[in-house]
Amino acid sequence: MPHNLLKLVGRSALAAAAAVGTLAWATPAQAEAARPGANAADDEERFLRYRDMRNGGVLETTIVRYQNDAGDTVDLIGAVHVGDQVYYDLLNERFAGYDALLYEMVKPRGHDFRNPQPRRAAEEQDSPFAMQLIGGLQKALQLALELDYQTQRIDYTPDNFVHADLYLEDFMRLQEERGEGFLDLIIKQMMRDLTNPQARQNQPQVSLIEIMDAMNAPDRARRLKLLFARELSNMGDLTSVFESGGDDSVILGERNRKAVAVMDDVLERRGMDNLGIFYGAAHMPGIERLLEDRGFKQVGEPEYLIAWDMTLDGSGRREMRERTRNAIVENVAGNADEGPAAVAALRAENERLRKLNDALRRQVEAMQAQIEAEQAGN
Repeated sequence: MPHNLLKLVGRSALAAAAAVGTLAWATPAQAEAARPGANAADDEERFLRYRDMRNGGVLETTIVRYQNDAGDTVDLIGAVHVGDQVYYDLLNERFAGYDALLYEMVKPRGHDFRNPQPRRAAEEQDSPFAMQLIGGLQKALQLALELDYQTQRIDYTPDNFVHADLYLEDFMRLQEERGEGFLDLIIKQMMRDLTNPQARQNQPQVSLIEIMDAMNAPDRARRLKLLFARELSNMGDLTSVFESGGDDSVILGERNRKAVAVMDDVLERRGMDNLGIFYGAAHMPGIERLLEDRGFKQVGEPEYLIAWDMTLDGSGRREMRERTRNAIVENVAGNADEGPAAVAALRAENERLRKLNDALRRQVEAMQAQIEAEQAGN
């Protein structure tokens, strides 16, 4: 298959996987259309961005906070469905601070993380071919990039976790009613790219030579992630294929409305006022519009989390580990039962570990510099 056509098929399949979210797993997707009056690039980067760095790069998701006049707060937490373990460790700690954490997952009825018996029965059901295809793509992605699955690293058992997505049976029924099958959507995206080649003419392209070079590199996974993250940074147009029906699409529109309907129920019926919505980045602009329709406004700046660390020195993962330790301390500090002495002890231990890590890092850097100097002298 010619390289350009291979890339076209791959990008189109990735678009389908990206917008689905956790049908079991899905790839990250760039945010869709920008809000009226906002800079498109800045708007997209509020939910997902690739940041180039001198020693590599990082792929980042965000937590964006919204508040209404009643004082209710809702955080939109962009999901990357395959990522570094330390990224999911931090999310697990942050999720503990919400009254309710509304999560994305198109799952069969009876699939319950808190009750393993019905969960196993549900997982033994025959999966539709499209779901098997997406799962296969995700497995290949996870293995090639040496990342972890969201559903294996996120703890879905806490009492504050609330399912806020369509069930698999309803999702498949709605797709069939509207003719929104995965293969149809992939073909639509391919036709868009074929008939509008100018759309990506000025965007940096990943070449076959770069892919082969990365495959043969000693740090293959890191190099492939860099290429993949570059491609993601150019994918702002991909999810538009799912908007042919506007907000009536099942993959985006129906699921966004379901998430916000659950939010309405939690705020009103359960009396909670500090919520998080954990959904794929492709959904965030649509969910944001629904929040704004309800009087919510963004407060503060987005908080960026490093989902993929592609730096040579692992600085991104170190940062996320430190932030996880800080989150653990803050969670304890928020629990009055622990007492000030326990909080102070944890903060002191956290600072001791930070200094120890810094000292060890300096020793390693000095040893590396000495080795390089000796090699240069020889």
